[in-house]
Amino acid sequence: MAAGPKVTKDMAWSDIPLCKDSGIPIANYQMPRTVWLAAKVSPDVIAFYTTLLKKVSETPEWKTYIERTSQSDR
Repeated sequence: MAAGPKVTKDMAWSDIPLCKDSGIPIANYQMPRTVWLAAKVSPDVIAFYTTLLKKVSETPEWKTYIERTSQSDR
């Protein structure tokens, strides 16, 4: 894992042992985040949430959250 910024007083994510380094056979951990809408919502509703989430993902707060929690923005 990339070194990145400190996430505690004196540790970055890269300072924390991986599961496999601790004897736990997990090569890659993923937890996708998904937004669901009801079936057959109007295109206006889809556009609203698409625009809203795009705006949120462009804020400095979001970028900080992604960096500090070792997530990807894709």
